[in-house]
Amino acid sequence: MQMLGKVKSSIITCLGFEKSLTNASIPCTSIPRYPTVARWRNDVDFTAAGIYCYQPYCVTGELDPPANPLIQPQFCARFNDLDNIGLTGRHYSGFVMLGIQVFNYPNDYKFFKDECVEFNFNWLTQELGIPKEEITFVEDVWAGGGNLGPSIEYFVRGLEVGNMVFMQYKTFPDGSREELKIKVIDVGIGLERIPWLLNGSSTSYSVVFKKAFEFLSEKLSINPDQKIWEKFGPYSSQLDVDEAEDIDKTWQQIADLIGKDLNEVRSEISPVKDMYIILDHTRTVMMTIIDGSLPSNVGGGGNVRNILRRVFAVLHKNGWWEKIGQMEGFLKIFDYHKQDLEGIFGQFQEYKSFNEVIEVEYERWSNTDEAMKKKLEALLKKKKGTLSMDDWDLCMSSYGISADTIAEISGLEIPANLYYFIADKKDRITKAAPVILYDTSHLQETENLYYKDHHMYEFDAKISDIFLNVTDNNKQNIVILDKSAFYPTSGGQIHDTGVMKIGDIEYEITNVEKVGKSVLHFVKPDLSGEKESHIGKDVHAIVDEHRRTQLRSNHTGTHIMFAACRQVLGPHVWQNGAKKTVEMAHLDITHYQSLTKEQEMEIMNAANRII
Repeated sequence: MQMLGKVKSSIITCLGFEKSLTNASIPCTSIPRYPTVARWRNDVDFTAAGIYCYQPYCVTGELDPPANPLIQPQFCARFNDLDNIGLTGRHYSGFVMLGIQVFNYPNDYKFFKDECVEFNFNWLTQELGIPKEEITFVEDVWAGGGNLGPSIEYFVRGLEVGNMVFMQYKTFPDGSREELKIKVIDVGIGLERIPWLLNGSSTSYSVVFKKAFEFLSEKLSINPDQKIWEKFGPYSSQLDVDEAEDIDKTWQQIADLIGKDLNEVRSEISPVKDMYIILDHTRTVMMTIIDGSLPSNVGGGGNVRNILRRVFAVLHKNGWWEKIGQMEGFLKIFDYHKQDLEGIFGQFQEYKSFNEVIEVEYERWSNTDEAMKKKLEALLKKKKGTLSMDDWDLCMSSYGISADTIAEISGLEIPANLYYFIADKKDRITKAAPVILYDTSHLQETENLYYKDHHMYEFDAKISDIFLNVTDNNKQNIVILDKSAFYPTSGGQIHDTGVMKIGDIEYEITNVEKVGKSVLHFVKPDLSGEKESHIGKDVHAIVDEHRRTQLRSNHTGTHIMFAACRQVLGPHVWQNGAKKTVEMAHLDITHYQSLTKEQEMEIMNAANRII
């Protein structure tokens, strides 16, 4: 690539993006990144795009976004392109997405397609100094998650820079669609690509991992041959394993095009590629762990473990573990990643258990259970020396054996698209997002009295609407009030119960749920007559005080226990599930080892001190 203007870093690019969009004719507000671990969602483990930060609650209108319109440099994690990392310059397991998110409400319209294209074009031409003749806009259709709308991708010199998605319609299984009440703009721009484009670098990795790469290069005494990389770089995207029909043939074609012997090209590219894999994977490991994930055999933690163990395997395969100074030197790589990212995200706080997490995982990798290796050998015998993709996945995910160790024991080559296969398989069995049964977008937000006064057990309100219960034969037994002191099921705590009196009839409240910004009260007996006859009526309601007190005490107890666990074990501890009923409270936490008796006693003592 030819250089455009002066040398730019990711930090300068990010600041320029912020300057351009916050000074647009309709200015955006810049907000800090969200965690890479998407703890607010049930359907995904990691934030894979900027819009993930606002789904589902801001997109459905249940919550207001922190600003509107907004921009955000969001660190994202995706694990379906691991096979391409280190070569193409376009693929990362973790990357910074410069996002623009706009939420157009029926009564609060911001801007849509025309203005969005204008703002992006101005950023490209005025801030980045890219000639307009080198920019190509391509309009397409985007669909996902039951939504549909136009999208506009834009390219500079053939490199995709960003994608503007305009969520305009809700789609249905029969192919029909209806206009969304809240129309959302989601723009995603890969930050790592911009300095690569502007600086004319042979690959994006050398710009992105600047200080970390300098450290690793010095330790390994490896300096990339810039002449070969400058020739190789323009063709590197052809080595995308998802697109190339024959990788070996593609390597030969590239060697011919740059006038070099194939073995010479591979001997130069391969070690540097491995360095980029190490740096990409360790940066993603760092960001996911400090944001609350831990290496494990299940869920998102399985992805973190896979890439961390791949790093260990690459270091040992090349004889680099000793060269970098073993564990002490390895941990320094994470410090350099922080330095490379601080200009974008600010200073990283101390994470006292991080080093121990890495050390424990290395110990586990180094001492892979012999029983697991025997399981692999038995599988190889059964399959007559061959392994299917599902077999590779079984050995890595269930047996805990890294791909390199499998290859070493079996004598088989690691499949070119192995990591894509594993990530895609995880995506296909990911838990679906909860179905929203009731549309409350037309209603005013229920005033939540229980937040204003935890000891309010009696109140007066008016009926805002009546819903039919779609899960109970469409009975007319769901009441929405303009205000409520009833606590709905949330945060692992089950709902309040009580009674409400409408006119001369008293109704038992058996369930309370929150949908959107409205609180739904499930009552019995059913309400008779047309629903319009009830709307606007006065209601007197009473909360079961004994039940509320017991639930509140159990909820408080889980918070105390959680605080004690973090105090004793470290900041990596997060709530991984909780249940608070009248009878008991239960808390699941994340931790990288089984608790010792001493730790259990320390946690109990810490909890008692808090009480």
